[in-house]
Amino acid sequence: MDLGTVMKKLKQHQYKSKKEFVEDLNLIWANCLKYNADPNHFLRKHAKAMQKITATLEPLIPDIVIRDRAEVEAEEAGAAEVDAEGESDDGSLPAIILLGGSVNTLFRTHNVQPWAKRTRHKKGEERDLTTSGRHS
Repeated sequence: MDLGTVMKKLKQHQYKSKKEFVEDLNLIWANCLKYNADPNHFLRKHAKAMQKITATLEPLIPDIVIRDRAEVEAEEAGAAEVDAEGESDDGSLPAIILLGGSVNTLFRTHNVQPWAKRTRHKKGEERDLTTSGRHS
């Protein structure tokens, strides 16, 4: 697992939950520590820092579950049927939110994008080349 794969999965909405996303991030940091076992290796310091940042930002990511459209439509059809009868088993339908946009916004808000390519422009201004000037 690497940050490029995480970004690809985010953009393609492959994560079905916050848990899956956070597990992939933690796997990256764990692998870095495992394969750079020398306690003085400079990457260990960075991996530990990213573990702390991940733990700090994790509570800010909404707890969500992304489900297949067919599953949601079937549940909505059942709910509409229940509404017509005036009864409900659990009284609500779970909210569905796209994870990718929320997480990207979260990282940008906290200026945490270790995979972002940056370049200096006039008067010391930094621009994020992973998002600016590109159309997905």
